Amino acid sequence: MAANYRLRYLDEGEFERWDRFVDESDQGSIYSKSYFLRALCNAACTQFRILTVWKGQEIFGGVGLHFKKSRYGYDVHRRGLLYYNGLVLKNFETKYPSKLIDKHNEVIGVMLEELENRMYAVVQLSNRHTLRDTRMFTWNGWGVWPQYTYEVPIYDLDKLWDKAEQNVRRLITRCDREGMKLWIDDDFAAFYALHKVTYERKGLSPHFPLERFKALYEALKAKDCCQIFFAVSLEGKPLAAQIVLFTDHPVTHTWVAGADPDYLRTGASAFLRWKVFEELNKRGFAYNDLTDAMEERVAKFKSQFGGNLVFCPIVHRVNSPLLRVRNRIYDNLGRPFSYMMNKLSNLKRTEDNGAD
Repeated sequence: MAANYRLRYLDEGEFERWDRFVDESDQGSIYSKSYFLRALCNAACTQFRILTVWKGQEIFGGVGLHFKKSRYGYDVHRRGLLYYNGLVLKNFETKYPSKLIDKHNEVIGVMLEELENRMYAVVQLSNRHTLRDTRMFTWNGWGVWPQYTYEVPIYDLDKLWDKAEQNVRRLITRCDREGMKLWIDDDFAAFYALHKVTYERKGLSPHFPLERFKALYEALKAKDCCQIFFAVSLEGKPLAAQIVLFTDHPVTHTWVAGADPDYLRTGASAFLRWKVFEELNKRGFAYNDLTDAMEERVAKFKSQFGGNLVFCPIVHRVNSPLLRVRNRIYDNLGRPFSYMMNKLSNLKRTEDNGAD
Protein backbone atom coordinates (compact mmCIF):
# COMPACT_ATOMS: atom_id res chain seq x y z
CA MET A 1 0.00 0.00 0.00
CA ALA A 2 1.51 3.33 -1.11
CA ALA A 3 3.07 5.80 1.30
CA ASN A 4 2.12 3.88 4.47
CA TYR A 5 -1.60 4.46 4.06
CA ARG A 6 -3.96 2.24 6.05
CA LEU A 7 -7.36 1.22 4.72
CA ARG A 8 -10.17 0.27 7.09
CA TYR A 9 -13.88 0.45 7.82
CA LEU A 10 -14.95 2.65 10.71
CA ASP A 11 -16.51 1.45 13.93
CA GLU A 12 -19.66 3.27 14.99
CA GLY A 13 -17.73 5.06 17.72
CA GLU A 14 -15.63 6.76 15.04
CA PHE A 15 -18.58 8.09 13.02
CA GLU A 16 -18.55 11.50 14.70
CA ARG A 17 -14.95 12.04 13.64
CA TRP A 18 -15.84 11.03 10.08
CA ASP A 19 -18.76 13.47 10.05
CA ARG A 20 -16.43 16.33 11.02
CA PHE A 21 -14.02 15.30 8.25
CA VAL A 22 -16.88 15.42 5.72
CA ASP A 23 -17.70 19.02 6.66
CA GLU A 24 -14.04 20.02 6.18
CA SER A 25 -13.70 18.47 2.71
CA ASP A 26 -14.42 20.13 -0.63
CA GLN A 27 -16.06 16.86 -1.73
CA GLY A 28 -18.13 16.60 1.43
CA SER A 29 -21.90 16.75 1.67
CA ILE A 30 -24.60 15.67 4.08
CA TYR A 31 -25.15 12.58 1.92
CA SER A 32 -21.83 11.16 3.20
CA LYS A 33 -22.63 11.77 6.86
CA SER A 34 -23.14 8.71 9.04
CA TYR A 35 -26.45 9.92 10.47
CA PHE A 36 -27.88 10.64 7.02
CA LEU A 37 -26.90 7.18 5.78
CA ARG A 38 -28.34 5.54 8.90
CA ALA A 39 -31.66 7.37 8.55
CA LEU A 40 -31.89 6.54 4.83
CA CYS A 41 -31.05 2.88 5.42
CA ASN A 42 -33.74 2.63 8.09
CA ALA A 43 -36.29 3.98 5.59
CA ALA A 44 -35.07 1.96 2.58
CA CYS A 45 -34.16 -1.31 4.40
CA THR A 46 -30.60 -1.08 3.10
CA GLN A 47 -27.16 -1.00 4.75
CA PHE A 48 -24.08 1.21 4.89
CA ARG A 49 -20.40 1.10 5.82
CA ILE A 50 -17.80 3.86 5.89
CA LEU A 51 -14.50 3.00 4.21
CA THR A 52 -11.57 5.27 5.13
CA VAL A 53 -7.91 5.81 4.27
CA TRP A 54 -5.60 6.80 7.14
CA LYS A 55 -2.02 8.01 7.42
CA GLY A 56 -0.85 8.03 10.98
CA GLN A 57 -3.75 9.23 13.11
CA GLU A 58 -5.36 11.30 10.35
CA ILE A 59 -8.11 10.52 7.85
CA PHE A 60 -6.96 11.25 4.30
CA GLY A 61 -10.10 10.14 2.49
CA GLY A 62 -13.09 7.86 2.52
CA VAL A 63 -16.49 6.99 1.17
CA GLY A 64 -19.87 6.17 2.68
CA LEU A 65 -20.96 2.96 1.00
CA HIS A 66 -24.74 2.60 0.79
CA PHE A 67 -25.56 -0.92 -0.41
CA LYS A 68 -28.03 -3.75 -0.61
CA LYS A 69 -27.54 -7.49 -0.94
CA SER A 70 -28.14 -9.17 -4.29
CA ARG A 71 -27.57 -12.68 -5.60
CA TYR A 72 -24.20 -11.49 -6.97
CA GLY A 73 -22.92 -9.76 -3.82
CA TYR A 74 -23.30 -6.25 -2.44
CA ASP A 75 -24.63 -3.55 -4.80
CA VAL A 76 -23.23 -0.11 -3.97
CA HIS A 77 -25.36 2.47 -5.69
CA ARG A 78 -26.96 5.88 -5.52
CA ARG A 79 -30.73 5.97 -5.27
CA GLY A 80 -33.51 8.49 -4.95
CA LEU A 81 -32.82 10.87 -2.03
CA LEU A 82 -29.12 9.89 -2.08
CA TYR A 83 -27.88 12.25 -4.75
CA TYR A 84 -24.17 11.98 -3.89
CA ASN A 85 -22.47 8.87 -2.55
CA GLY A 86 -18.97 9.57 -3.83
CA LEU A 87 -15.46 10.03 -2.48
CA VAL A 88 -14.54 12.52 0.24
CA LEU A 89 -10.89 13.63 0.24
CA LYS A 90 -8.69 15.66 2.55
CA ASN A 91 -8.04 19.28 1.59
CA PHE A 92 -4.25 19.20 1.28
CA GLU A 93 -2.48 22.53 1.77
CA THR A 94 -0.25 23.13 -1.25
CA LYS A 95 0.15 25.93 -3.77
CA TYR A 96 0.89 23.46 -6.55
CA PRO A 97 -2.16 21.95 -8.30
CA SER A 98 -0.04 19.03 -9.50
CA LYS A 99 0.84 18.10 -5.91
CA LEU A 100 -2.82 18.19 -4.89
CA ILE A 101 -3.79 15.90 -7.77
CA ASP A 102 -0.96 13.50 -6.91
CA LYS A 103 -2.06 13.31 -3.27
CA HIS A 104 -5.70 12.75 -4.18
CA ASN A 105 -4.80 10.07 -6.72
CA GLU A 106 -2.70 8.28 -4.12
CA VAL A 107 -5.68 8.16 -1.76
CA ILE A 108 -8.09 7.15 -4.53
CA GLY A 109 -5.72 4.36 -5.59
CA VAL A 110 -5.72 2.97 -2.06
CA MET A 111 -9.53 3.00 -1.93
CA LEU A 112 -9.76 1.22 -5.27
CA GLU A 113 -7.99 -1.77 -3.71
CA GLU A 114 -11.14 -2.37 -1.68
CA LEU A 115 -13.80 -0.99 -4.03
CA GLU A 116 -12.73 -3.52 -6.68
CA ASN A 117 -13.21 -6.41 -4.22
CA ARG A 118 -15.60 -8.99 -5.67
CA MET A 119 -17.77 -8.92 -2.55
CA TYR A 120 -19.04 -5.68 -4.10
CA ALA A 121 -20.83 -6.97 -7.19
CA VAL A 122 -21.22 -3.48 -8.61
CA VAL A 123 -20.04 -0.09 -7.38
CA GLN A 124 -21.60 3.17 -8.57
CA LEU A 125 -20.36 6.39 -6.97
CA SER A 126 -21.95 9.77 -7.68
CA ASN A 127 -19.38 12.45 -6.89
CA ARG A 128 -19.63 16.17 -6.32
CA HIS A 129 -18.18 18.39 -9.02
CA THR A 130 -15.20 19.11 -6.76
CA LEU A 131 -13.82 15.67 -7.64
CA ARG A 132 -12.28 16.96 -10.84
CA ASP A 133 -9.86 14.16 -11.73
CA THR A 134 -11.34 10.72 -12.44
CA ARG A 135 -8.38 9.33 -14.36
CA MET A 136 -7.51 6.82 -11.63
CA PHE A 137 -10.90 5.22 -12.25
CA THR A 138 -10.48 5.26 -16.02
CA TRP A 139 -7.00 3.76 -15.77
CA ASN A 140 -8.45 0.94 -13.66
CA GLY A 141 -11.24 0.09 -16.10
CA TRP A 142 -14.11 2.00 -14.50
CA GLY A 143 -16.74 3.76 -16.55
CA VAL A 144 -17.31 7.48 -16.08
CA TRP A 145 -20.75 8.98 -16.75
CA PRO A 146 -21.81 12.62 -16.87
CA GLN A 147 -24.22 14.19 -14.42
CA TYR A 148 -25.02 17.87 -13.99
CA THR A 149 -26.45 20.17 -11.38
CA TYR A 150 -26.68 23.90 -10.73
CA GLU A 151 -24.78 25.27 -7.75
CA VAL A 152 -26.02 28.74 -6.80
CA PRO A 153 -23.69 31.20 -5.04
CA ILE A 154 -25.93 32.78 -2.41
CA TYR A 155 -23.28 34.75 -0.49
CA ASP A 156 -23.89 37.88 -2.61
CA LEU A 157 -27.63 38.14 -3.32
CA ASP A 158 -27.42 41.50 -5.11
CA LYS A 159 -24.99 40.04 -7.62
CA LEU A 160 -27.09 36.90 -7.92
CA TRP A 161 -30.24 38.94 -8.58
CA ASP A 162 -28.50 40.65 -11.49
CA LYS A 163 -27.58 37.24 -12.96
CA ALA A 164 -31.08 35.77 -12.60
CA GLU A 165 -33.18 35.87 -15.77
CA GLN A 166 -35.62 38.73 -16.16
CA ASN A 167 -38.69 36.48 -16.22
CA VAL A 168 -37.74 34.91 -12.89
CA ARG A 169 -37.22 38.33 -11.33
CA ARG A 170 -40.61 39.42 -12.68
CA LEU A 171 -42.37 36.39 -11.15
CA ILE A 172 -40.68 36.85 -7.77
CA THR A 173 -41.51 40.56 -7.70
CA ARG A 174 -45.14 39.89 -8.64
CA CYS A 175 -45.53 37.24 -5.92
CA ASP A 176 -44.09 39.66 -3.36
CA ARG A 177 -46.52 42.35 -4.51
CA GLU A 178 -49.49 39.99 -4.26
CA GLY A 179 -48.68 39.06 -0.67
CA MET A 180 -47.08 35.64 -1.07
CA LYS A 181 -44.91 34.72 1.92
CA LEU A 182 -42.18 32.31 2.94
CA TRP A 183 -43.45 29.97 5.65
CA ILE A 184 -40.90 27.91 7.63
CA ASP A 185 -42.55 24.95 9.32
CA ASP A 186 -42.22 21.19 9.96
CA ASP A 187 -45.70 20.31 8.68
CA PHE A 188 -44.58 17.18 6.85
CA ALA A 189 -48.12 16.15 5.86
CA ALA A 190 -48.60 19.47 4.03
CA PHE A 191 -45.23 19.04 2.30
CA TYR A 192 -45.92 15.44 1.33
CA ALA A 193 -49.28 16.32 -0.24
CA LEU A 194 -47.54 18.77 -2.61
CA HIS A 195 -44.63 16.37 -3.20
CA LYS A 196 -46.93 13.44 -3.98
CA VAL A 197 -49.15 15.31 -6.43
CA THR A 198 -46.06 16.63 -8.24
CA TYR A 199 -44.63 13.15 -8.72
CA GLU A 200 -47.97 11.70 -9.78
CA ARG A 201 -48.39 14.50 -12.33
CA LYS A 202 -45.13 13.28 -13.88
CA GLY A 203 -46.24 9.64 -13.82
CA LEU A 204 -43.93 8.77 -10.91
CA SER A 205 -44.35 7.52 -7.36
CA PRO A 206 -42.91 9.31 -4.31
CA HIS A 207 -39.65 7.93 -2.99
CA PHE A 208 -41.37 6.52 0.12
CA PRO A 209 -44.88 6.22 1.52
CA LEU A 210 -45.88 9.02 3.88
CA GLU A 211 -44.98 7.41 7.21
CA ARG A 212 -41.56 6.12 6.11
CA PHE A 213 -40.66 9.45 4.52
CA LYS A 214 -41.83 11.30 7.62
CA ALA A 215 -39.69 9.06 9.85
CA LEU A 216 -36.68 9.82 7.62
CA TYR A 217 -37.32 13.55 7.83
CA GLU A 218 -37.77 13.45 11.60
CA ALA A 219 -34.52 11.50 12.06
CA LEU A 220 -32.67 14.19 10.12
CA LYS A 221 -34.56 16.98 11.88
CA ALA A 222 -33.36 15.57 15.19
CA LYS A 223 -29.83 16.33 13.93
CA ASP A 224 -30.90 19.90 13.01
CA CYS A 225 -29.82 19.38 9.40
CA CYS A 226 -33.02 19.91 7.39
CA GLN A 227 -35.97 22.25 7.07
CA ILE A 228 -39.23 22.42 5.14
CA PHE A 229 -39.94 25.74 3.43
CA PHE A 230 -43.32 26.71 1.97
CA ALA A 231 -44.53 29.47 -0.31
CA VAL A 232 -48.00 30.40 0.95
CA SER A 233 -50.66 32.67 -0.49
CA LEU A 234 -51.97 35.79 1.21
CA GLU A 235 -54.70 33.56 2.70
CA GLY A 236 -52.09 31.08 4.06
CA LYS A 237 -52.60 28.29 1.50
CA PRO A 238 -49.40 26.28 0.77
CA LEU A 239 -48.63 26.62 -2.95
CA ALA A 240 -45.11 25.16 -3.18
CA ALA A 241 -42.71 23.46 -0.80
CA GLN A 242 -39.17 22.14 -0.61
CA ILE A 243 -36.86 20.49 1.89
CA VAL A 244 -33.32 21.82 2.21
CA LEU A 245 -30.44 19.84 3.76
CA PHE A 246 -27.55 21.60 5.53
CA THR A 247 -24.65 20.93 7.89
CA ASP A 248 -21.58 22.95 8.88
CA HIS A 249 -20.44 22.65 5.27
CA PRO A 250 -20.87 25.89 3.24
CA VAL A 251 -22.95 24.09 0.57
CA THR A 252 -26.65 23.41 1.22
CA HIS A 253 -28.79 21.05 -0.85
CA THR A 254 -32.34 21.44 -2.13
CA TRP A 255 -33.40 17.84 -1.52
CA VAL A 256 -37.01 17.39 -2.66
CA ALA A 257 -39.80 19.72 -3.72
CA GLY A 258 -43.44 19.89 -4.74
CA ALA A 259 -46.07 22.35 -5.92
CA ASP A 260 -49.83 22.63 -6.23
CA PRO A 261 -50.58 22.03 -9.94
CA ASP A 262 -53.42 24.57 -9.85
CA TYR A 263 -50.97 27.36 -8.99
CA LEU A 264 -48.00 26.57 -11.23
CA ARG A 265 -48.49 29.75 -13.26
CA THR A 266 -48.38 32.01 -10.20
CA GLY A 267 -44.59 31.80 -9.96
CA ALA A 268 -44.77 30.25 -6.48
CA SER A 269 -41.90 27.82 -7.16
CA ALA A 270 -39.58 30.59 -8.37
CA PHE A 271 -40.62 32.79 -5.42
CA LEU A 272 -39.92 29.95 -2.99
CA ARG A 273 -36.45 29.25 -4.42
CA TRP A 274 -35.44 32.88 -4.08
CA LYS A 275 -36.83 33.35 -0.57
CA VAL A 276 -35.01 30.19 0.53
CA PHE A 277 -31.78 31.65 -0.89
CA GLU A 278 -32.37 34.73 1.26
CA GLU A 279 -33.03 32.65 4.37
CA LEU A 280 -29.96 30.46 3.84
CA ASN A 281 -27.86 33.56 3.28
CA LYS A 282 -29.01 34.93 6.64
CA ARG A 283 -27.90 31.66 8.25
CA GLY A 284 -24.40 32.08 6.86
CA PHE A 285 -24.38 29.53 4.03
CA ALA A 286 -22.52 30.28 0.80
CA TYR A 287 -24.05 27.95 -1.81
CA ASN A 288 -27.18 26.00 -2.64
CA ASP A 289 -27.04 22.90 -4.82
CA LEU A 290 -30.32 22.75 -6.73
CA THR A 291 -29.84 18.97 -7.12
CA ASP A 292 -29.84 17.54 -10.63
CA ALA A 293 -30.16 19.18 -14.03
CA MET A 294 -30.55 16.18 -16.33
CA GLU A 295 -34.24 16.45 -17.27
CA GLU A 296 -34.65 19.21 -19.87
CA ARG A 297 -37.62 21.17 -18.48
CA VAL A 298 -36.39 20.99 -14.89
CA ALA A 299 -32.89 22.01 -15.97
CA LYS A 300 -34.29 25.02 -17.84
CA PHE A 301 -36.15 26.20 -14.74
CA LYS A 302 -33.10 25.82 -12.50
CA SER A 303 -30.80 27.54 -14.98
CA GLN A 304 -32.67 30.84 -14.62
CA PHE A 305 -31.49 31.61 -11.07
CA GLY A 306 -27.94 32.63 -11.96
CA GLY A 307 -26.25 29.49 -10.67
CA ASN A 308 -23.28 27.70 -12.18
CA LEU A 309 -23.79 24.54 -14.23
CA VAL A 310 -21.31 21.99 -12.87
CA PHE A 311 -20.26 18.53 -14.04
CA CYS A 312 -20.53 15.81 -11.39
CA PRO A 313 -18.89 12.52 -12.44
CA ILE A 314 -20.50 9.17 -11.76
CA VAL A 315 -17.99 6.32 -11.74
CA HIS A 316 -19.15 2.75 -12.23
CA ARG A 317 -17.62 -0.71 -12.19
CA VAL A 318 -19.01 -4.27 -12.24
CA ASN A 319 -16.77 -6.52 -10.14
CA SER A 320 -18.79 -9.74 -10.22
CA PRO A 321 -17.82 -12.03 -13.14
CA LEU A 322 -21.30 -13.60 -13.06
CA LEU A 323 -22.96 -10.20 -13.25
CA ARG A 324 -20.71 -9.20 -16.16
CA VAL A 325 -21.75 -12.36 -18.04
CA ARG A 326 -25.42 -11.69 -17.30
CA ASN A 327 -25.11 -8.10 -18.51
CA ARG A 328 -23.39 -9.25 -21.69
CA ILE A 329 -26.17 -11.75 -22.39
CA TYR A 330 -28.85 -9.11 -21.82
CA ASP A 331 -27.01 -6.68 -24.10
CA ASN A 332 -26.74 -9.29 -26.85
CA LEU A 333 -30.41 -10.21 -26.53
CA GLY A 334 -31.43 -6.57 -26.45
CA ARG A 335 -29.76 -5.57 -29.71
CA PRO A 336 -31.74 -7.92 -31.98
CA PHE A 337 -34.95 -6.96 -30.18
CA SER A 338 -34.23 -3.25 -30.62
CA TYR A 339 -33.36 -3.85 -34.30
CA MET A 340 -36.63 -5.70 -34.86
CA MET A 341 -38.70 -2.98 -33.17
CA ASN A 342 -36.97 -0.30 -35.26
CA LYS A 343 -37.74 -2.24 -38.45
CA LEU A 344 -41.39 -2.57 -37.46
CA SER A 345 -41.54 1.12 -36.62
CA ASN A 346 -40.04 2.07 -39.98
CA LEU A 347 -42.49 -0.25 -41.78
CA LYS A 348 -45.45 1.31 -39.96
CA ARG A 349 -44.17 4.81 -40.83
CA THR A 350 -43.89 3.83 -44.49
CA GLU A 351 -47.47 2.46 -44.47
CA ASP A 352 -48.74 5.64 -42.84
CA ASN A 353 -46.98 7.83 -45.40
CA GLY A 354 -48.45 5.73 -48.19
CA ALA A 355 -51.94 6.16 -46.75
CA ASP A 356 -51.47 9.96 -46.83
